[in-house]
Amino acid sequence: MSLVAAADEDLALGKIMDLQQQAFLLTLPDALVSSTAKREILTTIASAIDEHTMMNFYTSTIQKLANAVESNGETAKKATTAAVANSIDLAALTKEPTPNGFGANLLKGCQPSSTYITELKSSFEKKEKDLKLALEDAVANYGEVEVWDAVQNQIDFLARTSTLDVTVKTIDEALKTHKASTNQKIRSLFKRVRSAIFHSDITVLTESLEQTNDLIEKGGDWEKRNRFSVLKAIAHMMKRELSEASTLLLGTVKTFTSYDVISYDTFCQYTCILGMLSLPRAKIKADLLDCPDLIPTLNAFPALKKYVYAFYEGRYKDFFSRTA
Repeated sequence: MSLVAAADEDLALGKIMDLQQQAFLLTLPDALVSSTAKREILTTIASAIDEHTMMNFYTSTIQKLANAVESNGETAKKATTAAVANSIDLAALTKEPTPNGFGANLLKGCQPSSTYITELKSSFEKKEKDLKLALEDAVANYGEVEVWDAVQNQIDFLARTSTLDVTVKTIDEALKTHKASTNQKIRSLFKRVRSAIFHSDITVLTESLEQTNDLIEKGGDWEKRNRFSVLKAIAHMMKRELSEASTLLLGTVKTFTSYDVISYDTFCQYTCILGMLSLPRAKIKADLLDCPDLIPTLNAFPALKKYVYAFYEGRYKDFFSRTA
């Protein structure tokens, strides 16, 4: 397990980052993710959208589901029984809509609710105005620290509610306009990286990591360097550079602090799977199966443990059956 405890703020950010994965699960056929599980996911997503005024995420999730439904529908038209069974059952998903109607609005024809968007927009505008007034007050009555904090509150709000372009522009303007220490600038760039990961934008992610690396080399402390390694590992995974990702993940198992990006359990699962694929057999035993920090995760997820052991022990029939 990690030697560093998670801060509540980081855990909350991590839950927001996980919403994209949850939205992806909604697009999978019911044969892979049951309608019951999808209803639970809808409730989680709906609550987050309400709590954080995530208007952009709301509309983008609807579009992803619409595309998935269309794709599955075309498959079903070609029409074996198996194809129909692998489609998305909209009726089952809307059977128990979420309290605010998000589930029903999302899934009935996969069209956004104009009423709900109006509510989100109204909430967004009110919070945006409050944050603007807070920044103006900080500029007029307080010092550089308070001004920087007010700017960061704006960035945090936009990262949850707006497009990647808006978030990146706001971060870049803050870095150019306001005075801040190296570590403060690094934390702000971490937000740029997180936003790029959330929106799956490789171009912005690569650019953001390069900017962050420049500052890390100038004076990033141990904790920032540790977080940066995890962010680079995620970037390598997104680019399918598995060996590079594995090396970075294995190097941060004992000192993991990036709860704002990924849960520790998920981090350890990625570490095990990528290590299995990239390490020499002897290293798999030493670095994964006998690693005190990874053993709790392997024991907590029996399917993962059997999967890795099947590969290590050369039981390829079992390995490939679990891969399928």
